[in-house]
Amino acid sequence: MADGILKVGQITTSSGSGTITIGQSGETINIPSGTTVSGAGTNTPAFLTTGTTQTNVADSTTTKAQFDTETYDTAGNYDTSTYRFTPTTAGKYFIFANIKFFDDSDTNVMYSTDLQIYKNGASVIRQQTRLSGTDGSASTFFNVINTETASGVVEANGSSDYFEVYWDLKHNSSSVCDVMNNYFGAYKLIGV
Repeated sequence: MADGILKVGQITTSSGSGTITIGQSGETINIPSGTTVSGAGTNTPAFLTTGTTQTNVADSTTTKAQFDTETYDTAGNYDTSTYRFTPTTAGKYFIFANIKFFDDSDTNVMYSTDLQIYKNGASVIRQQTRLSGTDGSASTFFNVINTETASGVVEANGSSDYFEVYWDLKHNSSSVCDVMNNYFGAYKLIGV
């Protein structure tokens, strides 16, 4: 049979169910650039958000990060008023967050920074950095900027599981430190 082009709108099995095989062992299936692939082969739902700076943060207080601006949200699963991601498709997700902790004076002291991703109200991913000795008893640092990034793979049931980002900053009681909520996002993994 000569090579040619098959033009169809849909391919299904003759019985309406079963397996359709495209190609055979040793062949390469080419999907041209510019083609949109939808359905089971996509990493969706997916979202990415950024947030505002939270100023004059309290010492040693676990605080929810405020990511209120969506860059994209393929399924409308992120809520910009509650800062919560509730995926509507069950599966494993790669989830990530980035926070910048900073002070800009010569009197403020940051001792440690802590970034956590919560699932259903409990921490499942954590990144923490100690910037000085035991809460200032040893060396201290001024004019500090410290960025924490936390990421990992989590499972979601596709109905009630939800994810949020929390941070904690330990600093001297007289300091005025700020937190910039850089980004928070996730995408569904395929093939796992």
